[in-house]
Amino acid sequence: MALRRGFWSLGTEAQSYKTVLRFSKSPLFVYQQVTDIAQYSQFLRWCTSSKVLLRREDYCEAELTIGFPPLSQSYVSQVYLKSPSSVLSKSPKNALFETLESSWELHPPAAALQSSADRVEVTECEAHYSLTFQFASPLYNSLSRLAFDMVCVETSKAFLKRIEAMPGNAKCAYSPKSGKYVE
Repeated sequence: MALRRGFWSLGTEAQSYKTVLRFSKSPLFVYQQVTDIAQYSQFLRWCTSSKVLLRREDYCEAELTIGFPPLSQSYVSQVYLKSPSSVLSKSPKNALFETLESSWELHPPAAALQSSADRVEVTECEAHYSLTFQFASPLYNSLSRLAFDMVCVETSKAFLKRIEAMPGNAKCAYSPKSGKYVE
């Protein structure tokens, strides 16, 4: 007997995306833009609202609304901040998402990493961006597979375009010997 698979088989596993973006801006500058969550609705295509609910130096909570007209849904993200090197965002299980986690890891360019100096001024960076998510609804999860890569690529490009277009570049120094950013 032949096995048959339906066209609308419901996917139940999380989807993941990873990319590396290169910016002509320092890790601190990129970090400042990535953590400016209140502005997301201004440049991310499907983000219709972005509000910071709570903000501390190392943590914030934000309510984001995503919309694919005529539908929209809000969720809260818990964002863990480590300036200027990382941003980790998690959304507790909710009506929209079973799993939602994104991360930004900001690294100095290879030349700074290989330097023998005690301190290197860094004016550009490499950003490792990843996203893992799974809709709570098996139907939404299956439908999202049709556009997942396109949405992820477009989101990455939106960050790249916005950050590169922003004026200025925050000063940032890195110590190759300690492997850490320094004041």
